[in-house]
Amino acid sequence: MRKLNIAYKIIKFLISKSEYKFIKPADIIISTNDADKSYLYNNKFYSTILDSFVGYFKNDNYNLLAISVPGSKLYKKQTSFNYLNINRDYYLKKIKNYFSKKDELFFFWQNIFQIVKPKIILCIQPSHEMCAAAKKSNILIVDIQHGLINDLIYYNFKNPYGKKGLPNIVLCWDNISKNYLEKILPDITTFVIGNPWISKLGEKNSNKFISIENKKLKPYISNKPAIVVTLQWKKNFTKQVIDIPIHIIDCLNKLINKGWDCWLRFHPAHFEEFDRETLHDKWNKKTNLKINPYNTFDLSDVALPFLLRHANVHITNFSASIIEAKIMKVTSYIWCQDKNIKKKLLHEYLNSSYVKEASLKSDKLFKTLNRYRNKKKSSLNFSNLSKKKYEFFKNQYLKL
Repeated sequence: MRKLNIAYKIIKFLISKSEYKFIKPADIIISTNDADKSYLYNNKFYSTILDSFVGYFKNDNYNLLAISVPGSKLYKKQTSFNYLNINRDYYLKKIKNYFSKKDELFFFWQNIFQIVKPKIILCIQPSHEMCAAAKKSNILIVDIQHGLINDLIYYNFKNPYGKKGLPNIVLCWDNISKNYLEKILPDITTFVIGNPWISKLGEKNSNKFISIENKKLKPYISNKPAIVVTLQWKKNFTKQVIDIPIHIIDCLNKLINKGWDCWLRFHPAHFEEFDRETLHDKWNKKTNLKINPYNTFDLSDVALPFLLRHANVHITNFSASIIEAKIMKVTSYIWCQDKNIKKKLLHEYLNSSYVKEASLKSDKLFKTLNRYRNKKKSSLNFSNLSKKKYEFFKNQYLKL
């Protein structure tokens, strides 16, 4: 069944309308997938991490060319930066690759780079063949951090190109990420830019974004304390669609009974595979904490920094949201019990003052979390680290 689904998707991509002909010379190529451009802004899908940072280049009149990662369903007028659809062209090459002695996917990207002749490529975890083709073409390829840095999946040499299959530079959210990346991949240049989305929402001239988020969240803001619950899911990786242990469910129930609101945030990958009604049904059956208009809300459509701004405390498995919460000085509690993940992903964060381990006993955890009920809410008035770092990055690496 899985093979049939994959075949069906590839056929759909092969018959989709190609926008390859719109590829033209540009100063900068940007590329990301659907999960990373899931925020809806002015009825267009927007990448909170990549598009926020790329906006600085646009404001400085750099010529941009946006390409959706092959396999994406969002492109052109559906997206804020008019990402191009190259699915048909890519998958034709991928099929040809099975029968060719040439590395068709490597040359696919190299041909694009020869047309565009960019000085730099900005992506979120660019594919290994894309990195190798960029390096062969002497083009700087840059990855912008979008989650917890680790060597379990992407940041390692377990790819057909080895070192050449990874980006030249990784732009990190914080020093912990930077230091860990330098430890596991010392040959890659790292650079801290902060979290571009938090910086964007903190800008004085971002009134449109702030106005949108205020309207979304206004019906749910009250004098009641609120806990943000960020859920995780990855297809063929996470065993359960709603992956949350019983003692955390029990603790949330105790908090709700003590007058707390529970603000849920499903992972973008959830919505790529399931509709909202299905997710709500799975949550309700798993937890018995039914989503309702009184105390348990699905606020997945609200920007995470805005949720954290109005929340008292945050709890998750091992999500990168702990970094965003830490930047906003909101304490996170993690329920992850996987020793390898804690060692690889969370160890340094657990040594910080804003990330703590959740107790395995629901009564003890409830007492701990309930102490945050009178915590002063956060603010978005941060110094715009991303804009300042952009200027430095531009001057150092982008001499057009």
